[in-house]
Amino acid sequence: MFVLLSTDHPESGKPEVELAALAGEQWGATPGDGCFAECFAAACARAGFTPRTLYETDVVTCIDMVEAGDAVVLCQPMFREMPGVVAVPIAGNPLRWRNLVGWHPDSATASFADQLVKLAGAAYQDVISRRPRYARFLESYPMFGVESDRAAL
Repeated sequence: MFVLLSTDHPESGKPEVELAALAGEQWGATPGDGCFAECFAAACARAGFTPRTLYETDVVTCIDMVEAGDAVVLCQPMFREMPGVVAVPIAGNPLRWRNLVGWHPDSATASFADQLVKLAGAAYQDVISRRPRYARFLESYPMFGVESDRAAL
């Protein structure tokens, strides 16, 4: 996970930001499934603070809050930067988001699985090529990025 900051934020120009450096911020995120809010709170606790708030709202509102300097927002590293905001890695990678592709081996779609994995990987590589900060992050952290566990199939 990265954090989306206003380009006016004091941490926005750094190659990565310590989570503790954002302790006093208002936080925003898009709603999601799973334990994300709890995982976020646990990461903050490990960094020595309790987040003030975690607003869950739509993407456009999150971006607007960041651009206005009213909040910082958790985002995926593939986030397309735009005027007024910048996605910055969180030092130490205290939060991770995985996207998985799976299928039942006896399903009608199983015959397309190899092609789907290949196309998804190519699309991901295309996004990385247009996100220099994320590409630099992956160079520093080669354990992240595309991985395939065909043995689990």
